[in-house]
Amino acid sequence: MVAMPAPPQTTGPLVFLPTTGNKACVLTFLVAGPTLLMGMLIYGSLSRGSVTKDAIVLLVFGIFWLLALIFAVFLISVCAELSAIQVRRKTMFGERTLQVSQLTSALITSGGRGSLFLTVRTASDRIMLSNSSFSNAQLREMHEFIRLRAADAGRQIQTTVPPPTARQVQMILAVYMGVLFTAAVLVTVFVIVAHQRKVQHAQHAMSLVDAYQSWHAA
Repeated sequence: MVAMPAPPQTTGPLVFLPTTGNKACVLTFLVAGPTLLMGMLIYGSLSRGSVTKDAIVLLVFGIFWLLALIFAVFLISVCAELSAIQVRRKTMFGERTLQVSQLTSALITSGGRGSLFLTVRTASDRIMLSNSSFSNAQLREMHEFIRLRAADAGRQIQTTVPPPTARQVQMILAVYMGVLFTAAVLVTVFVIVAHQRKVQHAQHAMSLVDAYQSWHAA
């Protein structure tokens, strides 16, 4: 009796989901922290009866709070699907797909404070994944998988980061200085507003004292 050959095995796409640790960090720093701060600000304004005066500050913090919540939802809902023909990133807000046959690069770069990014590019689009959602091991596994699948498809893609050019260094310094300047302006505005409120409270207290002394003298 002749044995029949086994059917060829097919493998589905590799699916990567955010780790439990990453989800906990995102929920702590982007949901719980900003929500607690926003609640404290609202409670402070209500207890002082200064909601109208604090409207601008509450609005600014409210916008940042909403953006933090949206970013948190994006980070914990992201899913990466890698196959021999495409690289796909899904989130609650939609999905983006790149064809392996059109890839030009797959680069792992590091940022400040241990952050790690995997950026996959074609000539007209890109997908970025970070260790805010995935572990470093997951990102490196994705990088190696994409490199091998691109090689199988006959694509010679860039997988290492070249040294920065002088123009890139200047742009990085300009962005860094712009961030520092913006932060300094925001801190200055906050200090000025706080000082003005302190002066107003002091003047109000003095007016009450003067009124009481005038009434007592009469």
